[in-house]
Amino acid sequence: MWWKPNTKSSRCAILNSMSADTFKVGFSTGLTSPYGEVAKNQIQAATLAVEEINALGGVKGKEVEILIRDDEMSVEKADVLARELIEKEGVDMLAGTFSAASQLATNRVAKEHGIPFVSCSQSNQIGTKEHAGPLTFHEALTPYMTGLFATRWGIENFGKRWVSLVPDYQWGYESYESSHNALIAMGGEDLGLIKVPLGATVEQYVAVFDEILAKKPDALSVRNLGKDQENFVHAVMRTGLKKELPILLGISETMIINAVSLDDLVGLYWGVNFYWGLQDRIPSAKRFVESFRKRFDGALPTGYGGFAYAGVKELLLAFAGSDWKKGSYDGVRDFLEGRHYDHYKGQEWWRPCDHQAFQDFYILRFKGPEESTEKYDIAEIIDTVRWDLSIERTCEELGFSRTT
Repeated sequence: MWWKPNTKSSRCAILNSMSADTFKVGFSTGLTSPYGEVAKNQIQAATLAVEEINALGGVKGKEVEILIRDDEMSVEKADVLARELIEKEGVDMLAGTFSAASQLATNRVAKEHGIPFVSCSQSNQIGTKEHAGPLTFHEALTPYMTGLFATRWGIENFGKRWVSLVPDYQWGYESYESSHNALIAMGGEDLGLIKVPLGATVEQYVAVFDEILAKKPDALSVRNLGKDQENFVHAVMRTGLKKELPILLGISETMIINAVSLDDLVGLYWGVNFYWGLQDRIPSAKRFVESFRKRFDGALPTGYGGFAYAGVKELLLAFAGSDWKKGSYDGVRDFLEGRHYDHYKGQEWWRPCDHQAFQDFYILRFKGPEESTEKYDIAEIIDTVRWDLSIERTCEELGFSRTT
């Protein structure tokens, strides 16, 4: 187990799991996957959100219980687990996952059964008319958003000629498409997409570096995470690629330092929805980081942990603060649509048409060893890219008739 159980909460969960008087949250994510370490952080953050809601009295007097499942980032398993959580466990809401594809499967099942679902990982499709539903909420940024944020900043700081490197699966494709569109819209030149397998080895990354350099780009945009990113960084160090061109990781997480050194990372850049260093700038970030560290033996929350924390907490607050009954959740939807909230990073906003959370994005540079004050002090926030309506496709572009 990745943390010490809260004895009081665990006892309550055990007692209430034997009672119908429990509000149940089903949370599935890719615990055994290339992104497993970050997925565990998601679960910790969601657990913290549940415990904080319970400290406030739960949902309509009911103790909240979180039921954790491992979907292995598999579409098929995500579908099966969502059905089991709803039909056998009787959950009141679903949350997760870690894959752009598995979240669509989970959402599809939630829509079939008419219960709320909050997605805590990136997807361009979940907010479209085809996939969105009246009870579907997307707390995570979309790849479109991160692509636009990172590309905007990158063009201003590195130049207009870019190559993209992504894992060969849905999130990678969506990330590239978003970056490509943003690059072209801002007068840049897309020099092409290079794909590597999900779970690529160091050698597989090294094998594509000559192709990247042959294109003579101003910068390299990289979208990967977890073990994939560790192997990419090892490949960069082996070849000295970061001496040849600027490299922007479209997303990363603090635990990368468990596998690589600051010497490996220095010279790279990082785009992210949250970094624990925001505690020095934003009061809600300070509260979140301190609560997380206290609860989980000094561990730090990640950006994906932030998605899970805010998403689960927002839906639980909606259940606690609105009128609803089993099978009829219009009150929950109405509570959230257009709502401004601040749980861990400053103000966010639920856009009514697609239930997408609008939020800021941050650009970081990785620190050298001489700058770091502790193991996870790995980066400096060098820019904040503020959100506005232009960071995401319009409601009409997503298939909705209304403008917000």
